[in-house]
Amino acid sequence: MTEFLPAPRLLKATGGLAWPGVFALAAAGIESRAQDLVRVCVLEERAAGTSWAQIGKPFGISADAARKRWGHWALASHPDDDQPEDG
Repeated sequence: MTEFLPAPRLLKATGGLAWPGVFALAAAGIESRAQDLVRVCVLEERAAGTSWAQIGKPFGISADAARKRWGHWALASHPDDDQPEDG
């Protein structure tokens, strides 16, 4: 099991080279990127026809819970997506 050190011990472990709040800032950035990853993956799964039940299963939630959590998301299209490519 991973041992989590309290912030003062983490700061000490870095030799005092980190400033207070740096670990929270890093964690917030990781959390934001993880949320972006989930959003992209759910949208891609839905675009591929994956059911809400299949999407919710890895998260330990029902199809209804997955639909409620992520069903309002939609793929944004770029205006150039409908234009034929030159060439």
